[in-house]
Amino acid sequence: MTPAPVTSVAAPSPPAPPKDRRRALLLLQYAVFPLALLIVWQVFSEIGFVRRNVLPPPTTVLAIWYDLITGATDAAARYSGTWLDHAWASTWRVFAGFGWGVGLGIVIGLLIGLSKIVERMFDPTIQVLRNIPVTAWVPLSLVFFGIGNAPAVFLIGLGAATVAAAIALGATKKIKVALMAMSPYSTHPVYIAMAAATLDEMFPGRVILCLGAGAPMDLKAAGIDSPKPLVAIREAARICSALFKGEMADVQGEIFKVSGRRLANGGRDIPIVIAASRPNMLKLAGKATDGVLISAATSPAFVKACLEQAAPPPGTRYLRAGIVYTRLGPIDSIRRPIGFVLRGAHHAENVRLGGTGLDQAALAAAYASENWAEVDRLVSDEVLRAHAACGTPQEVKAKLAEYRAYGLDEVVIGGMDTAEGIASALKAATS
Repeated sequence: MTPAPVTSVAAPSPPAPPKDRRRALLLLQYAVFPLALLIVWQVFSEIGFVRRNVLPPPTTVLAIWYDLITGATDAAARYSGTWLDHAWASTWRVFAGFGWGVGLGIVIGLLIGLSKIVERMFDPTIQVLRNIPVTAWVPLSLVFFGIGNAPAVFLIGLGAATVAAAIALGATKKIKVALMAMSPYSTHPVYIAMAAATLDEMFPGRVILCLGAGAPMDLKAAGIDSPKPLVAIREAARICSALFKGEMADVQGEIFKVSGRRLANGGRDIPIVIAASRPNMLKLAGKATDGVLISAATSPAFVKACLEQAAPPPGTRYLRAGIVYTRLGPIDSIRRPIGFVLRGAHHAENVRLGGTGLDQAALAAAYASENWAEVDRLVSDEVLRAHAACGTPQEVKAKLAEYRAYGLDEVVIGGMDTAEGIASALKAATS
């Protein structure tokens, strides 16, 4: 006989209390212990268990605070109605101490992080001093400065300085240092490698070498011949790579012939990337170097196309970076820099994928004749928004996210000329 199925029915839950009631109950739970503590304090003071001259009861404290703020109960008393004066004095001490402490701390941290000499001179002493609690300096501050505002300002600043220095030092020791984009036509590959190795001695493990042929129009204007850019970059990468490995460079190429050269400071772990925007150069970056840097003023669609062509062998550690002009607020300041980049014929595919219909020939002619009104007309707001991250913080964040979604591991913010601007762009990107 098959037993009849049994259905289990859960008991109905009691209705939840209203939201306002729940909030009130929660606040009451948090307030129980503080209220009980105040009651015990008051009772102990009233019965004499705690002497009132040592620990006045809460009611006395509240009365004194009321008089301190309003001056309504005891106008003849010394401190009656003086709360605002004391609040201002305390606020001034905090701001004065914080100001000099943060300023000094940032300067010291930056100097230590950016200079090995300064680090050797000051960092050991600072690391010892920062472990001393600020309160331990109280007796010395009184000896140095006496009674008054000065010791308070000194102690506040001392605490702020150590924190600010630590923050600045931590940041500067993580910042990448890049040589961008070094052209072998203007600087011989051996000397490019020497410069990168010297930087790596100063900032070990933080240096990246970026090789780039350079814009043909700019090289021609400077009187520099640039034959066979693909061959030149390939040979430059071979020379730099051999020198970074600590090997004796021996390259007998079409453009460069090097023999019997080795870095005096030995091998250096310095990644090599290629700044590229054309198909063959992108393929070279994927096959022969550690990464690719996509040119500035590129549209997201063009970035995607470039990364597809610069694909490295499977399993290879590879950096995919791109320069993105970025500007919060008014966008006129990046109009001409972006136009200067887009005027080059090698950006034809970039312009096409941007979808704005920009007339490159007219733009190049406008720059050549310094017709700035025509430049500003041709590089419209539509062009800027297609080739840069600009506008409101929300628009900048969305545009940078679009670039990353197309495959960039690292977005290099370009077009910013102040520390405040860079900080604002980073905040917009990460908020």
